[in-house]
Amino acid sequence: MADDEALDALSDEELGEPIAELADYSVPPPTYLMPRVRHSIFRRTLAGDVTRFATWGPITALMELLRAVFESLRGTAGDTQNDGTD
Repeated sequence: MADDEALDALSDEELGEPIAELADYSVPPPTYLMPRVRHSIFRRTLAGDVTRFATWGPITALMELLRAVFESLRGTAGDTQNDGTD
């Protein structure tokens, strides 16, 4: 833990330039890596969207149902009071 804090405290200048010899050891990523990562991201996004819809869909439907009921009750109460027989 203390080593991590000490490493975070160092700036890029204090760490020095990367060793040029290590550049020769770079290995290109395999061709299947990017589609696999993309698929993983899409799968997580889909799971989040399904969870959000499963949570808020019924709540929204219930709110719309209650709004429709209250509007219909308010509309019928207004019709009986304003029948034009003042």
